[in-house]
Amino acid sequence: MNLKLYFFGNSQDLIEREKELIRRLNFQGKLEILPLKPIKTKEPLQVKKLETAKLLTKIKQQDFVILLDERGKQIDSLQFAKFSQEKFIAHQQLIFVIGGAHGVDEELRNRANFQLSFGSMVWTKDLCRLMLLEQLYRASEILAGKNFHKN
Repeated sequence: MNLKLYFFGNSQDLIEREKELIRRLNFQGKLEILPLKPIKTKEPLQVKKLETAKLLTKIKQQDFVILLDERGKQIDSLQFAKFSQEKFIAHQQLIFVIGGAHGVDEELRNRANFQLSFGSMVWTKDLCRLMLLEQLYRASEILAGKNFHKN
């Protein structure tokens, strides 16, 4: 399992629960948390374009990119576990992206192979990151056959 998570912020933003989930996930594979420095300008459209351009330099053509976006597809934890396993088998690496404060440019939406939503509400990058890490850990436990997930 090789996972990368890009977000705009810094590693000091991580709370203890995230650090614990990262530690647990790294027992099962490699999870890289890759903060990117946010663009500082007053024009939101320019921020989105510049942040997207910065992020796209980090992504390879063959990477399978999952963008967290409120307009994406909502799936439950069991579906997420199966989806993650299928995509990992096919691609060997999954790239997760959480956009900046102003969201993401259409170019990134178009590049993403899948858009994942945690609901139609907008969440902060910190909550998205925590929810994603929680779901990745839950998926790993489901796939390992552990009695972690209760229906």
